[in-house]
Amino acid sequence: MRRGCMSAGDTLCDNCGRMVKHPDQYLALDESDLLTGDGMVEELQKERPERFADLKAKHGPLHLCFECALKKGYARYRVDKGEKSVTFFEK
Repeated sequence: MRRGCMSAGDTLCDNCGRMVKHPDQYLALDESDLLTGDGMVEELQKERPERFADLKAKHGPLHLCFECALKKGYARYRVDKGEKSVTFFEK
């Protein structure tokens, strides 16, 4: 399940390693919801094996900062009633 969240404290992006500060948005994403072919798990396993091991041990969701979610295709901009907003939902 995809969950759009507001950081209440310091949250670490699992893709780029950037700290998501309060009140920035981030995406909590279950591993079963990963898009095919994005290579995020493989990159995480290769470039940040310690974080990958932590994720596997706790069986928790992946956290993506807004920029990484947008770049990987998990977030998009939407125009509704003339206002531009961000959504983490699928099309």
